[in-house]
Amino acid sequence: MANELLNSLLPSATEVQEKEILLWDARLNLAISHLPDNPILANDDLEILWSMMANGFTNPDDLEILENSDSTSEVSDNATATPTPKP
Repeated sequence: MANELLNSLLPSATEVQEKEILLWDARLNLAISHLPDNPILANDDLEILWSMMANGFTNPDDLEILENSDSTSEVSDNATATPTPKP
């Protein structure tokens, strides 16, 4: 089901988003390949995948900037505040 979901996102994704989705898909397939012989590695791959997906399409460098910014600083017009759960 997860593969189908990721594949359904590809047609409407931008080029940058498509690359990110393909990375997610590769990580998911890696996790699947570890089952049932090595469930610990599969779990690790799923944790990594969860972290990647929780970050969405945000550049990791942008996350560091957001985490270090003041809570009183103004958000630019083209930025959208979206809460993301921590894995």
